[in-house]
Amino acid sequence: MKTAYICHPVSTGVHRVCTNLGLIGMIRRCYVEIGYLPIVPTDIMRYVFPTGGDQTGAYATAIEIMLECEEVHVFDGWRQSRGCIKEVEVAQQNGIPIIMQDANEVEEELRLIREEYECH
Repeated sequence: MKTAYICHPVSTGVHRVCTNLGLIGMIRRCYVEIGYLPIVPTDIMRYVFPTGGDQTGAYATAIEIMLECEEVHVFDGWRQSRGCIKEVEVAQQNGIPIIMQDANEVEEELRLIREEYECH
């Protein structure tokens, strides 16, 4: 199973926070179904550092984990997010392949895979 770090804006971009979190959840599920192990920084911030407040430690941990991933998948709106910009810069500096994605295309790919393997 290939590891993919999901670089998606949360509080900025074209959608509101709740919409972005919903999209990230859909992306996570789709990636698992198409054979990836998705690494999602919001999960790290929510479950590894659940106390809230200063997320500096959580973000540093997310970057450390990203450095172990095979690919970084970058989604629409990333240029409006300081966190996403930093993630892309770090991936580039460390030679991690960056794959530009569109959430709608990921969902469509999953639909085609489900049809091919008759799983719903």
